[in-house]
Amino acid sequence: MSNERIRWSHKSLDELRSFWNKQIEPDLRHAGHDLDEWPAYQDLLEMGYGASLDSSSQSSRPSKPSSTPAP
Repeated sequence: MSNERIRWSHKSLDELRSFWNKQIEPDLRHAGHDLDEWPAYQDLLEMGYGASLDSSSQSSRPSKPSSTPAP
């Protein structure tokens, strides 16, 4: 997997299927994952296919909840 940012939300369903079949599945197979079962999200993260926000202006970390309750 290259270091390029994958803009998941900009892909059509057909593009996502194609990307899975041509990129992710072969990478998982090469890394020794059993593809008779769906990979865990952690497996995908370890392969470099983690979800990141499309907007570079937003943080990829969730914000901490406020200690002050909302009115």
